[in-house]
Amino acid sequence: MNEGAGGFVQHDRDSDTEAQFVYRLTAEDWKEALRVQARRSPAKLVGGGLLILGAPMVSALFLDLPVWGWIVQLVAGIGVAYWQLVTNWRTHVRKAMGVAESHGEFRTVVNDHGVIFSSAKRAFEALEWGHFHAHLETPRLFVLLSGSRWSPIMILLPKRGARRTEDIERLRALLAWKLKRL
Repeated sequence: MNEGAGGFVQHDRDSDTEAQFVYRLTAEDWKEALRVQARRSPAKLVGGGLLILGAPMVSALFLDLPVWGWIVQLVAGIGVAYWQLVTNWRTHVRKAMGVAESHGEFRTVVNDHGVIFSSAKRAFEALEWGHFHAHLETPRLFVLLSGSRWSPIMILLPKRGARRTEDIERLRALLAWKLKRL
């Protein structure tokens, strides 16, 4: 490993098997990643369903309500679930942006061994493919998921950060080879 032009960490590997990205994360990146991840997360689906159905089910155990009471509680449960989802989502974006802004520009290399990223705050960190369990692709991002399916940790790779246009196709090929697509 040696440092090349612009401080980008160069690896002694064939550039045909790696993809390089240089980018700053934006609030829109985090919103898109959280939106797509929430749609595929069992925790979000189960939690939302429990929140919506929880109030009517609990009241059924303790109260003798007419049908309109059930309807009111179901509508209220949907409203509370929506409010909770929006509030949590905004909080996640705000926290993620605070961390991303403190790191500044990210420089990431993805190769057949894993993901190596660096920033102004962190010299570099290497994560092997075994650290990840799946990936997502949106029109603007690649999202690598690690951790459990119930509480995933995300690494965002905006397509606009590709050093060369071929890097997007290289990354897509590496992800198809190494990780399950959600």
